[in-house]
Amino acid sequence: MKPKTWILAARSGAHDSQRSAWIRAGGDAGSPSDDPEGSSLSAFGGQGRTPPRIPRMSIQAPRQPESRPSRRRRAIHHGLLALGASLGGAHACSPPPDAPQTKLAGEVRPKEKTRVLVAPIEVREMLRTLTTTTDVESKNEIEVFPRTAGVAVEVRVEEADRVEAGQVLAVLDQRDALAGLADAEMELRVARESRPKLAISKSDAEERVARAKLTWEQAVRDVERNEGAGLISQSELDRIALTRDQAFRDHETSKLAHATCVQDVKAGATAVDRAALSVERAKLMLSYTEIVAPFAGSIAARTIKVGDSVSAAASAFVLTDPENLRAIFGRPQRELPLFQRSRAGMNGEGGDPIEITVTAEAIPDVTFAGTIELISPTIDPTNGSFRITVALEQPTEESGRARLAPGMLVRLAIVTERHEKALVVPKRAVLREGDATVVFVIADGVAHRVPVREGFSNDASVELFAATPGGLNVGDLVVVVGNRDLEEGSEVIAEPWGEAAEADSTRADAGAAESR
Repeated sequence: MKPKTWILAARSGAHDSQRSAWIRAGGDAGSPSDDPEGSSLSAFGGQGRTPPRIPRMSIQAPRQPESRPSRRRRAIHHGLLALGASLGGAHACSPPPDAPQTKLAGEVRPKEKTRVLVAPIEVREMLRTLTTTTDVESKNEIEVFPRTAGVAVEVRVEEADRVEAGQVLAVLDQRDALAGLADAEMELRVARESRPKLAISKSDAEERVARAKLTWEQAVRDVERNEGAGLISQSELDRIALTRDQAFRDHETSKLAHATCVQDVKAGATAVDRAALSVERAKLMLSYTEIVAPFAGSIAARTIKVGDSVSAAASAFVLTDPENLRAIFGRPQRELPLFQRSRAGMNGEGGDPIEITVTAEAIPDVTFAGTIELISPTIDPTNGSFRITVALEQPTEESGRARLAPGMLVRLAIVTERHEKALVVPKRAVLREGDATVVFVIADGVAHRVPVREGFSNDASVELFAATPGGLNVGDLVVVVGNRDLEEGSEVIAEPWGEAAEADSTRADAGAAESR
């Protein structure tokens, strides 16, 4: 019987070495196929020897506490293993001597040149332009109201119809007005027919006055003759005197009657005039039943139809004159001297005349001229502005050109000053850095930062003045696209700026954004 033997097998793994002890009760050494894992352990006899057969039952020996020198040796062992592994890996991964050399992670790479789009500095005229928007108005546009109440029996025009001054637009029921006119005409006829009778009465009164005067004068002579002769009695003389006095009273009465007839004649004439006036008033009321155009123009709106009951409180039509148009707008009070000087220039009193160009969104690519008519001399205290009235050009219908219409929104470009020889660049070339304004000028493939001052501008271009003499020259190339990340002395690849180049740059930027 063979003695029992303690066998120690050591395994090395990724986490740590594990010690296991098996006790073997004896027996012959087994073949390699008896090893459940099919491997040979060098701890059982070295290279080429077969380890002993491991019994089915094994008892793990209790873990003994390691001493401090053992732990130190184990740590040193692991460190040497890690160092060897790293050196071996570096050797295995190192390229052959004839392989191309690659850049190390910390190596500084040369900065690539920036691709930019450039445009030359040009010389052209630049204008100082003030822009404003307002609505087109007709100089003659009114609401047409009926002059009297009634029922519309006829409407003779429609919207957009061209009418002349005095043309009838609609007719109201005229029966009451016609009856009133007939009554007034009858009164006039009666007044006129009474005048001959009054004239006859006046003539009769005049005749009575004359007879009474003769009677009175005869009675006066009889009294005077009898008093001087003394041939009649006193009683007879008194009778003759009484007759004289009665003739005097009859004469006075006849004069009063004549005066009354004269007044009756005058009253008759007045009655005729009054009756004639009533006829005119009746005719006027009859005319009010017809709604007429006060001036030539076009019907902008119709608000009544046949059968409607209308009154003087509601408009029936809107009449406008599309041939005489204007635009009224306000400007800040600080600009009043500018417009006054320009107004003086238009009147030949010195100053530069104002040029006004009018455009409408409804009529693209068409411009109209404008002329200042009125400049208000007062300032509105509520908003600090003053009013300007501009007469607008209106092409004739025969010209075939597009025409403005009242109510249309227009934009007015008011040219107040000109610079004929201005240095001009695209607006995109200008950078604002705080209070400073700069452009980048390209010379020999290098970007140079040039401080500038802005002048007049429009939608696409701006006039520039160099902060230092000679900083800008005609033909210099300024960066339009790609100037945001440039610095003084940056090397660039310059390409001409234009619509095609800008479109390509925009597509490239969009593609880069999508890839991100």
